Amino acid sequence: MYRSETLRRHVWRGLERIGLYLLLAIGAVISLFPFYWMVATSLKPSYEIFQWPPTMVPTRVTLDAYRYVWATMDVPRSVFNSVVVAVSQVSLNIFFSSLVAYALAKLVFPGKRYLFLIVLALMILPQQIVMIPLFLQIHRLGLLDSYGGLVLPGAVTSFTIFLLRQAFLSLPDEYVDAAIIDGATHFHILFRIAYPIVKPLIFTAALINFNWNWSSFLWPFIVVVHDEMATLPVALARYRTFEVQRWDAIMAASTVVALPIVLVYLVIQRQFVESLTMTGLKG
Repeated sequence: MYRSETLRRHVWRGLERIGLYLLLAIGAVISLFPFYWMVATSLKPSYEIFQWPPTMVPTRVTLDAYRYVWATMDVPRSVFNSVVVAVSQVSLNIFFSSLVAYALAKLVFPGKRYLFLIVLALMILPQQIVMIPLFLQIHRLGLLDSYGGLVLPGAVTSFTIFLLRQAFLSLPDEYVDAAIIDGATHFHILFRIAYPIVKPLIFTAALINFNWNWSSFLWPFIVVVHDEMATLPVALARYRTFEVQRWDAIMAASTVVALPIVLVYLVIQRQFVESLTMTGLKG
């Protein structure tokens, strides 16, 4: 009787595991299929795109769409703009947000709890609500159609503050007290003690911010006037208005926009996984 009960339990556990893996596999296929279809369409000859029934795998792989995009779209300039904006904004965001996050996690001052509640409230606030006042402010500063207008609005974000605050809360207070006794300032503690300890989560915050900035469309579309300042998503949107019939070229341009995000994640995925153990919610 005991053996049959144990066997039944093992069978159910095995079936549950198989069902879980099956659901994960289905979810992975659903998530990855649009990306696969985009890449496959960009590699198809133009006549094969509208073929019925559609082909899942290109019958003949060609790079004509990528050559066409390179010839008709200023890809190098758009890539340069996207890299400058994303790297600058990520660097500023991590720096300034970490200052606020460290203060909320380790310093004692009046109103700290209310300030943190404001940060949480700002996370709920839709970005579209602040678009008009932010645009007017950027316009008054003369930063329209410039890197400053693209970068400065994202120099500090409530999400990054929240994420890094949770990481700094894992830093033992004894480390901070010992460093202060040794004469270290809070800036030294932040950059020489806290940063190395929470480095995996900083990588995660940087990856999330890079993903947001690289794929950001609405704000750059509002700020950018001339094509010379267009980031890749804006350049792609404008490109579609001229190439409505060249779906192979549109998919090739879309692949160029999406590929860097995939490559960046593959490079730092280990740090991303490590950081998941540090994101527990504290006080």
